[in-house]
Amino acid sequence: MLKRFLLLGSVITICFLASREALCAPIKKAPSKLVLQNDSACSESSPDYNPEACELEEQELKTTQTDSQLNKIYKKLTSNLNAEQKKDLVAAQRLWIQFHKKDCDFMDTLMEGGSPIRHSIVFSGCREDYINTRIKQLTVFCSDFGLKCE
Repeated sequence: MLKRFLLLGSVITICFLASREALCAPIKKAPSKLVLQNDSACSESSPDYNPEACELEEQELKTTQTDSQLNKIYKKLTSNLNAEQKKDLVAAQRLWIQFHKKDCDFMDTLMEGGSPIRHSIVFSGCREDYINTRIKQLTVFCSDFGLKCE
């Protein structure tokens, strides 16, 4: 679950990852463009300025947008498959999700020290990289088999 992080006692809050499972929660609608929720806390002139928290918020927004793009391609792909193919893709996708989460957990353990926010940035960036790779894989699959997935 996401936990709120209070910056310097102000009422402005920044979310950071308390449990890596939170990043896997379904997202109904991704932001249409990359906009930080809290511009004042990310302004260098703000007394609440925290560059790490701003970097985390930006990284999580990018990961959310990338995940939304993957979900669109995945849904289009599954709609073009027969029942047996869909069953196999769903099973493969579930294993891929488990694998990339565990691999990102491992990458995070290699990082010694650092704040919880820094660890969340690394984890979210790792997920974004895996999601981008999966988007490319599914897009190539669609193209190779003449399916319209974009």
